[in-house]
Amino acid sequence: MRFAMKIICTAAIAACSVAHSADSAGKYYHGGGVGSVECPEFVNSISQAKTYGFGTPGYVNAMHGYTMFVSGFQSAYNMLTPNTCEIFPAVSSNQALSWVENYCRKNPLAKFATGVAALAMSLHSQRLQSCPR
Repeated sequence: MRFAMKIICTAAIAACSVAHSADSAGKYYHGGGVGSVECPEFVNSISQAKTYGFGTPGYVNAMHGYTMFVSGFQSAYNMLTPNTCEIFPAVSSNQALSWVENYCRKNPLAKFATGVAALAMSLHSQRLQSCPR
């Protein structure tokens, strides 16, 4: 019985395919947390954090939630996008946040998550497609 259950579970898992969460218009739900922060609020947060200086405890503290969001997005993108080992192979956390800051300044009606997704889309062709062995 256990062997049959293992086969059924394995077959069910193997039959699953990746589901993309955007609708036919490319819109998707942002969820909660910092992903749903409006761009002007993010710009204010990063501007305030910069007054502490990059790498200082104040900066790290102020940007922690945003940095963790980018890291989580990065992991999900890498796992769910075919032929992708690393979407941001040459981008540091600070560079990603700076890119999103510029995006948000140009798109004040957008959300932080939209800026991170735009960064990924802009770098998709430059992604690391296979992981080193």
